[in-house]
Amino acid sequence: MIKALQLHYNILPETPQILMGDRLTDQSCAVTASIDFQWSDIACGYPDPATRN
Repeated sequence: MIKALQLHYNILPETPQILMGDRLTDQSCAVTASIDFQWSDIACGYPDPATRN
């Protein structure tokens, strides 16, 4: 889906991009799309990394 959005909006690969998420699948999506990832721990109420799913 991220790759489709990049193509649709003509976002160049060298453009800085970040995906914020609270799940391992979000992180995997960012890695697959070759963009940076940031955990949204505080905003989503996950202060402990062990609570991620």
